[in-house]
Amino acid sequence: MTKGKRISIALINAIPSGLLTLLIALFFASGTIAENYTDETFVAPQFFWMIPFWALFVVIACFKRCLIIGIVLMYLAPFIFLFLFMRLL
Repeated sequence: MTKGKRISIALINAIPSGLLTLLIALFFASGTIAENYTDETFVAPQFFWMIPFWALFVVIACFKRCLIIGIVLMYLAPFIFLFLFMRLL
């Protein structure tokens, strides 16, 4: 597989996975459904760290031998972030 084709496959998959990550990050940062009792828009902005965590997996997907693994990790990035860092937040 050529380098251009590999990068285009990774970027085509980055669009829906990035949208998924952004929606999940916005949902948790705004305090989910019942926790936002203040007038602030984002009560837990630390959940926006999910987006650079996802971007790391986009970069991994662009490498030669890591395309499939990177694409799977792109889609799982929000859940991996929540699993790994939930205790720290």
